[in-house]
Amino acid sequence: MTHPGPEETRLLALYRSDAPRLTVARAFARYQDAHGQREAARRLGITAGALYHYVSIATRLAPSLQAAMEDGRLTFKECRALTSLPGHQRQYEVAQAFLDGRLSSHRIERVVSLARRNPAMPAEEVYKMARQANNNSYLPPPPPPLTPAPTPTSTPQSPDALAAAVLQLAGELEKL
Repeated sequence: MTHPGPEETRLLALYRSDAPRLTVARAFARYQDAHGQREAARRLGITAGALYHYVSIATRLAPSLQAAMEDGRLTFKECRALTSLPGHQRQYEVAQAFLDGRLSSHRIERVVSLARRNPAMPAEEVYKMARQANNNSYLPPPPPPLTPAPTPTSTPQSPDALAAAVLQLAGELEKL
């Protein structure tokens, strides 16, 4: 980034402040409209990906979910993930479990990923699949425990019997 102008300085101060993330998102969207994504990111000294996430929240997120973000019912992370879902209705359906506290934010990426791959699946089924995946129910069952080696029924009495038992054991080990 070269020396920032007054507009870039103001935006960077807003970005680094405790200002609501939706306020930052809307300011970045206006700036990107004027300069394009690549140039806006270069001038601001932030990644194009970071700019994209902010602008998506301002331009693609359902207005009701923007309001939920403003009043703290949804996090930036949750909103950022929800913007990848097509349509405001689907975003709202998938967001319901996060809005009412049934799911915590650490599951948002998994839930949204499942909802994107299964667009016709009801949100409740998506939540159920996400819970199952997080409970590791998709892993195969563990292998059965190893059975202990058989113990000899009698102890060899003579050196010849001991040598024969060792040779027999060596033969069994070689088969493995």
